[in-house]
Amino acid sequence: MGANVSKAQAGKARAAGVKAGKPDIHLPVAKNGFCGLWIELKRKDGGRVSLVQDEMLRLLAEYQNAVYVCAGADAAIKVIENYLSRNRSLVCKAP
Repeated sequence: MGANVSKAQAGKARAAGVKAGKPDIHLPVAKNGFCGLWIELKRKDGGRVSLVQDEMLRLLAEYQNAVYVCAGADAAIKVIENYLSRNRSLVCKAP
């Protein structure tokens, strides 16, 4: 995990399904040619995408997902609103 957490917190996060590299937000809604939306959240004052995260984001994009890295919750909210406001939906098919 990329965050600085205690061993107990890390154990709880793993038990809850948190995996290294997996983006923070997933919206499984097909829109405008995308199978879903994935967002990696970073701090407003700077945060870096790790190599593991970068690889995961690239893989998700290859599988027809919209992928964003957002600095703060406000940016993520705008991305989600924009993504959902688009009209066209689709049935997602694996590549």
